[in-house]
Amino acid sequence: MKTTLKALSLVVVAMLFILSACKKDQPNLPDPIAATVTIESKPISTATNEISVKGLISLSDTNSVINRGFCISATPNPTTASIITKVPGGSGTLATSITGLMPGTTYYIRAFAVTAAGIAYSDNLKVTTDVVDIDGNIYKTVNIGNSVWLVQNLKVTHFRNGEPIDYLTREDDWRYLSGYCDYNFDSLLGDTYGHLYNFAAISDTRNICPAGWRLPKGDDWREIFWLPGLTNTATGAMKEAGTDHWISPNVGATNQTGFTGLPAGIRNNLGFYSLGTSTIYWSDPSEIYTTTLLNNVETVAGTMNGLRDGTGMMGCSVRCVKID
Repeated sequence: MKTTLKALSLVVVAMLFILSACKKDQPNLPDPIAATVTIESKPISTATNEISVKGLISLSDTNSVINRGFCISATPNPTTASIITKVPGGSGTLATSITGLMPGTTYYIRAFAVTAAGIAYSDNLKVTTDVVDIDGNIYKTVNIGNSVWLVQNLKVTHFRNGEPIDYLTREDDWRYLSGYCDYNFDSLLGDTYGHLYNFAAISDTRNICPAGWRLPKGDDWREIFWLPGLTNTATGAMKEAGTDHWISPNVGATNQTGFTGLPAGIRNNLGFYSLGTSTIYWSDPSEIYTTTLLNNVETVAGTMNGLRDGTGMMGCSVRCVKID
């Protein structure tokens, strides 16, 4: 019995020695390298039900990418457990179109790459799909600060409940009734610059902004005015650059914010004026706050006295802000 135990002990020792020797002979394998993943700060394009995006996977060994693509959700920091769109390939550029989305909805998108080291994600890209109003007009959107704005001036001709907004040409009607018009009653100008709405229309409880959107308040405008990182004053950063629509000199216009303000002009008791040189935007009527962009200055004109002046004669442009 003792002889058998001694023999077994010798066998175990021999096996441990062999295993130890084998381990020493194995080369030291490098740890797997995680990928670096980025996503472009703006989408390639948007539609009412689709967002096209582009990203980049940086990794020395392109063959080590097991899986890659984009993940999307209605809340920040989506993961591969969320809805994903796979994009074949290794390291380098990846791009795709994510479809089946809802109009006017904000989504968060991250690019991802799976390697032996795990899953690497990009930062969040916040994107809102194009908005459709009750008339079927489609609007692009832009993130400015913490808010989402429509990029075009409002063109709606019906209130949110489907009732029509009157097209008013007579001054007496314009003074007292909810209504809108085009500059110089020219529908082609309305297509380009949006409609002009009177105070009665923007204060009507039937609402002119699309569902899920509202008229901006003073704080919404001031968020743009005081936005960090602007290379010029807020007015210049809010105006469409160039002179396709603005009359020269269009001082300081860079459109850095993406607001893309156009010189839609206004209507008052004397008629129409300032097309090409200025625009005035209504705000929530509870504040009577207006914002003006001008072609020949680079400063913001925001006023709390508004343009109601007791007559309701002013006709101004409208931009809407997404309700949080």
